[in-house]
Amino acid sequence: MDEDLFMQLGIDPMKVLLELLIFGLPFTILCVWATTRVTRRLSGSQATFWLFFIWIVPVLGPIFALIATRKAPQKIEPDADP
Repeated sequence: MDEDLFMQLGIDPMKVLLELLIFGLPFTILCVWATTRVTRRLSGSQATFWLFFIWIVPVLGPIFALIATRKAPQKIEPDADP
């Protein structure tokens, strides 16, 4: 692409690249992490819904999916036998 075209439109290519790195990379990592967790723990229409939700709803979709698919901590009950 012609750099003059960017300047005519008032777009600084370095600023765009910096913004993509600051905001785009963490969002993509979060989406990939949520996608991996959903595909490992869910199946069928549940997985389809969550994958759609993860990639369509920005930022909150992956966070909700990670919360919804986390494993509940296991309780360790003490033995009653002395």
